[in-house]
Amino acid sequence: MSAWKRDGETSSESRSVRDVSENDARDFVERFLSGRLTPAGGRSRSKTAAGEVAKPKTSALSYHLPKTHGEHKCRSGRFARTYTGGGVTYYPTTQRLVLRSASKKSNVDIFQLWDLYQQDKRPLWQQVRERPQDFHNEKMDSGRYRNQRFKTCYKKKGYAAFALANPSYYQQSLRMRMFYEYCVGLKEAEENPQPGGTDSTKTAPKAKKTATKATKASAASKSKSRKRKAKEVDEP
Repeated sequence: MSAWKRDGETSSESRSVRDVSENDARDFVERFLSGRLTPAGGRSRSKTAAGEVAKPKTSALSYHLPKTHGEHKCRSGRFARTYTGGGVTYYPTTQRLVLRSASKKSNVDIFQLWDLYQQDKRPLWQQVRERPQDFHNEKMDSGRYRNQRFKTCYKKKGYAAFALANPSYYQQSLRMRMFYEYCVGLKEAEENPQPGGTDSTKTAPKAKKTATKATKASAASKSKSRKRKAKEVDEP
């Protein structure tokens, strides 16, 4: 089941999950989503004997998925609009995890990702490295090539090489981590080709072309034969 919503689906919603330990919340965000839980809200400053100290206003922790940007059209013109990509907020005191879905124009389904985590705690990005060919059509959710397919980005000159040389840069969100693992998986497949894998796929078009030529040659030969026989019949 896919964890990505179709364009134009419902606006932002929230779901509350109780009795979630802080370890599970951190594991879901930091390992499964490849994100980072940080103190939610701003910081308040208090004066002490040692000087002014900044403390979080709340004990809650949060993580926000990448935002998307678009335009809102109306009679008075076009206006830039930012759409939330969804997020996670954890309250350590009550052990409550709040999931917020992406708003319109975004395709990430945080609810589905949480359900997938409950079924199998193995991260999606780990599955990508094992079977990169199954993720050719996944799309980037941030960066220069936002909304372009993985297989298209991989072919961009120097882009895959940059990803492979900067793994830490691609660990800021789930999709970025998935693309990095996708590059690693394809690179390993290219360096260690399997029998009947990439090489045989490349030769398939040539074989088809050769077969087409043979078919055309056979048809031309039969046509000449029929013309020759018709000519012999017409001659006295």
